[in-house]
Amino acid sequence: TCLFGGPVLVVGALLNGASLVTGSSKTLPAWAILSVLGLWTLVTVPLSLIGAILGKNSRRTMMPTFRVSKVPREIPPCPWYRKTPVLCVIAGAMPFSSVYLEMHYIFGVLWGYHVVALYEILAVVFAILIVVVTITTTSAIYFQLVVENPNWWWSSIVFGGSV
Repeated sequence: TCLFGGPVLVVGALLNGASLVTGSSKTLPAWAILSVLGLWTLVTVPLSLIGAILGKNSRRTMMPTFRVSKVPREIPPCPWYRKTPVLCVIAGAMPFSSVYLEMHYIFGVLWGYHVVALYEILAVVFAILIVVVTITTTSAIYFQLVVENPNWWWSSIVFGGSV
């Protein structure tokens, strides 16, 4: 519960504090913040406790649906275009190119003195970036799993961050 709620609470407090210092009319009142925090606490704490108690008292052992062989199997070599550095470049170039084209359009509009809603277009570009990064990272991880790379999880971190 702290992995999600903690950062959200810190960011919300910083943003609300900054808007309070600047005298913005968008500052959230204290009663609204405390009511949301109270509702969040009343939902997450009991669910976390119930889940912990049920998990601790569970007597069932996990039975996997597969058997592991005691004889290690040789992992076949993968072609050059499915190695981690090549997939990292591809997984970084695809989102970068899509965002670059959108930003080129935005700057073309701004330098051409057209009226445009800049923040809405930037929000759309950010959404496109998130979608394209998700798709390319998932595809690159799939390609790593197809060639049976045993260290695919280290590559999964690099693929999404290579934009």
